[in-house]
Amino acid sequence: KEPAVAETAVTVVDDEQKKGLGRELLRELSRQAVHRGIEKFRAEVLANNAPMRKLLDDVGAELVEDTGDSLIYDIKISTEKDSGLERLFRATASQLTGFIRNLRPQGKS
Repeated sequence: KEPAVAETAVTVVDDEQKKGLGRELLRELSRQAVHRGIEKFRAEVLANNAPMRKLLDDVGAELVEDTGDSLIYDIKISTEKDSGLERLFRATASQLTGFIRNLRPQGKS
């Protein structure tokens, strides 16, 4: 339907975080996407997730759909270091890591 738009995600296991691996994976993913004609990544965010919505606005994401419960944004791909897309993925990974840690039973790692 929209061949220049793709959904994507980068996940790095806890033990390998804070080493730049996610950043490198995102850069390579972006390079490969551009090589294949992808111009934008798409992200769906819960409408009540104000911090993520602010971050998407801050990095210049374009709101393309409001379903009421969720918002759908397009983020222009950039292979530049410290692009808005890279900041977005770092923040998303940080939020997801905290969420996963909160799901673990107490006393287990």
